[in-house]
Amino acid sequence: MPKIKFQLKTKWQHIALPVVAKDNKRALRDFCWQFSAFFGLIFMGLLPWLFAQPIPLWPLVPIVYFMTLGWFYVPAVYPVYRVWMILASILSFTNTYLLLGLVYFVVLVPLGLVLQMLNKLDYRKQPERVEGSFYRKRTDELTKERLRQPF
Repeated sequence: MPKIKFQLKTKWQHIALPVVAKDNKRALRDFCWQFSAFFGLIFMGLLPWLFAQPIPLWPLVPIVYFMTLGWFYVPAVYPVYRVWMILASILSFTNTYLLLGLVYFVVLVPLGLVLQMLNKLDYRKQPERVEGSFYRKRTDELTKERLRQPF
């Protein structure tokens, strides 16, 4: 059982986002106002606009609560911050590895295979070999003007 616990701990260390210390008041205050702004934008702005509903007033309760805690008693925010960082770490892992991997294998690999079958790729797999060497002698003349505008 301890080996499984150790493996889970090492896996989580690769997934987890960095967390600030409990006594870092500035970072926790920043979290309070950012979380409040995010909460307000989502629940009082985006969702009512998307679903053509009136703006609800209940999100003001957590917004005012977090802003008050961030202003007067910052250590009380730390448990919420920890839970939020766990959720953010899981979402970050999901977005980075699973969604981008899915996009790669569902979109880019089939696109590359189709382009390869149609000979539409713009690169050569093997460079041209001239007389047993890959070296190519320059055919254009080297001038000072060429150095000023190399391409």
